[in-house]
Amino acid sequence: GAIIVSTVIMVRRYRSVSSQVDKTRLRVLTVAGITVFSFALGSYLPEVQQPPLGNILLAIYMFFIFEIITLRRLIDLFEFLGRFFVLAGFAIVLSLIYVILVGWWRHDFNLFLLNTVLATIVVLILFDPLRSFVEAKLNELVFREKFEFTKQTDELRRQMASIIDTGELARFLIGRLEASRRVTHASFWLASEDGLSYANIGFFGAKPSTRLDAISSRPFLTRLAEDRLLVIENMEAERNTILLATEPEERTGLEVIEQIIHTCDSIQSDLCVGFVSEGQLVGFLSVKDERLRAAYSSAEIQALSTLAAQCTITIENSRLFSRVRERYRLAALGEMAAGLAHEIRNPLGAIKG
Repeated sequence: GAIIVSTVIMVRRYRSVSSQVDKTRLRVLTVAGITVFSFALGSYLPEVQQPPLGNILLAIYMFFIFEIITLRRLIDLFEFLGRFFVLAGFAIVLSLIYVILVGWWRHDFNLFLLNTVLATIVVLILFDPLRSFVEAKLNELVFREKFEFTKQTDELRRQMASIIDTGELARFLIGRLEASRRVTHASFWLASEDGLSYANIGFFGAKPSTRLDAISSRPFLTRLAEDRLLVIENMEAERNTILLATEPEERTGLEVIEQIIHTCDSIQSDLCVGFVSEGQLVGFLSVKDERLRAAYSSAEIQALSTLAAQCTITIENSRLFSRVRERYRLAALGEMAAGLAHEIRNPLGAIKG
């Protein structure tokens, strides 16, 4: 019943959702739900003699739906496998603890009851710290490169809190991204004072263009300011959907998407995260991994988004500090001018007398 209800809800959602990436994931989820339901139904047919594969697939699929409901977003397959391996390892460790404390006393009901209560208490005590430990270790072993990258971005975010100068921020961030070996290209872009262009103030990998004109790159900058995130894979999927459209009114956004993809190619970017302050795009970070087309998982994209948020705070602090410093400079000039006028006025008064 739960499978049927969830499948019906996903079909309705598929008809109303606008994102092509979400449409693809919903389509895969719906097909998977129908397949799992068919296997599970086959397990209960008396003439079908098969191992309980349907029930196993049903449990895995229900866990997948549970993760989607808990996170309130559609997760990709890679993220699901990571969560599934973590949960499986955690369940095995808890099961071993329970078996060791309970399994030896089944011949004596009183001891069995006592040890069951004790085992439950031990599991409740160990649940949170053990889950964190198992999750960290399995992520480190199974998804080592991605685990290290997300761990490094957390450390980067803490270290960036003490930086004020934007040039120092760009050098620090680009250097650390290069050392992580998780990206092959990266560039740091900052808006000019008049907002008419964006300058590349730090990069590694293939050299991108040194300046991005705000007028010619308006579709790219507008989309990045609105979404704060641009993934080239999503843009290409959106373009392919428009190309497959049969009605003329459905093909109106093709030129805009083409310009966005062209801008991404010109700055060597597969993923851009924007620095948005008070609704204005003050800069952005561009990364690319030429080894894979769909290179970054949801966790890594989230980690880069947190870096972008910290960069935005640093840029705001830097501009505020510059304004305060300019105010102090003007105040010092005014004080010096008043002192000079006083020093000149004294001998002039004597001469006049």
